[in-house]
Amino acid sequence: MSRSRSPKKTDDEAGFPIRIRVLVPEAGFGIHLDEMYDWLKRRTENDFAINADSLPGTDAMSIYLRDWGIGKEFVERFGLAFSTKR
Repeated sequence: MSRSRSPKKTDDEAGFPIRIRVLVPEAGFGIHLDEMYDWLKRRTENDFAINADSLPGTDAMSIYLRDWGIGKEFVERFGLAFSTKR
């Protein structure tokens, strides 16, 4: 059985050159998720996308960006475990 991909996710993958898969902690991000969204909005001038994702055995979210440097700052700023695809 194959999983269908949402049209938004397909568009985001086609429209942004950088995807960072962030591993979601077992307890979730809590209030830090709002901080992460706010930081991305400020740093990218609201030019990013986020989708739910998964990796074997864990939940993840994919963050789509245009600038690898901003992605690196994001991961370092929030101390995230990640996987990348350029």
